[in-house]
Amino acid sequence: MAGDAPEPGEVMDGRGEDLPEDALDVAQNQGALAMAPNSTHAPVRSKTIYGKAIEVAAGLEEEVFVVHNHHICGKSLFFKAAASEAWIEGQQKRVLIPTITPLVFKTYLDWVYEGKFIIEDIELPQTHDCEDDGHFAPCEEDFCQEEATILFHVKCYTAAQFLLDDAFKIAVVDALRDFLNQDDNAVRYCVQVIVNAWQNCQRGCGLQRLLIDRYAVDLLSADIQEVFSQQCPDFVTDLASRLLNMRGRELQHLHPGSVHKCFYHGHKGNEPCAMIVID
Repeated sequence: MAGDAPEPGEVMDGRGEDLPEDALDVAQNQGALAMAPNSTHAPVRSKTIYGKAIEVAAGLEEEVFVVHNHHICGKSLFFKAAASEAWIEGQQKRVLIPTITPLVFKTYLDWVYEGKFIIEDIELPQTHDCEDDGHFAPCEEDFCQEEATILFHVKCYTAAQFLLDDAFKIAVVDALRDFLNQDDNAVRYCVQVIVNAWQNCQRGCGLQRLLIDRYAVDLLSADIQEVFSQQCPDFVTDLASRLLNMRGRELQHLHPGSVHKCFYHGHKGNEPCAMIVID
């Protein structure tokens, strides 16, 4: 009768049904071998999806991380291709990503394994402005910490573009939007932030739109011509274009807290948000 306990010596499968005789013999033989004194045998187990791994060498220093294929290929289309046998990297089980620093990649692995973008406990490197001012590392100046935080978001966003992970890209820009919405955080960015965002990101991307809007809100205090025009004229051009579209409206309407966050995600209006899809 289904659900009754098996008789002594009777082997049943996971559904409570009798195993075929040949399967019973295999199960009994494996069990006997595994329980024998000094046995080197173990019950046969099916391969898990976590078994395969690949080495990732991050940054110019090539710091090595060992990552499960299943996890990282499920997030990144870049790794899905690179880990395949069609690529030499997949054949050698080693992928180089020299443009992504080890610290950024560690943060990405938190996203891969935990589904979270967290930087609160990270000791961020100084910006060039902070170094030029002669501050000692780690710098405890609030303004420098804010600039370093913004710059790190930019580098993570750049990594998301390279790794072809749209969901991570959205998680980063959402986190930066929340950070910039805090009243006590810096609104004027160091040149390094703008140069990185405009040299390394796709023109017109969500990150650039976010930086433009937050900067434009406090436009009167910004020395745009002096600071940015020589080093990043594209930023000045994009900022001017955004301001032209705002003619007749107050600049406070550009505050990221007033703009729907999907405006900074990069997907078209009729496309589903990647964050909604993965939820």
